[in-house]
Amino acid sequence: MRTWAVRGVLLLVLTALLVLAVAGQSRISGPVVFEIVKDQHGVHLSDLVAFGIWVLGVGALTRVK
Repeated sequence: MRTWAVRGVLLLVLTALLVLAVAGQSRISGPVVFEIVKDQHGVHLSDLVAFGIWVLGVGALTRVK
């Protein structure tokens, strides 16, 4: 039971960090990979990197014993 609680907390932390990384604005966001709304919003290279790190982190949670 404790393992599931730790996994849940870590998942919430990882997800919060992902949201902050993707929703934030930065000069180092990188180029827009594709647009979601024309001339307004798009997915930057750093968003893809943040998502990849999130996937690796969630995958690592499955290894927690």
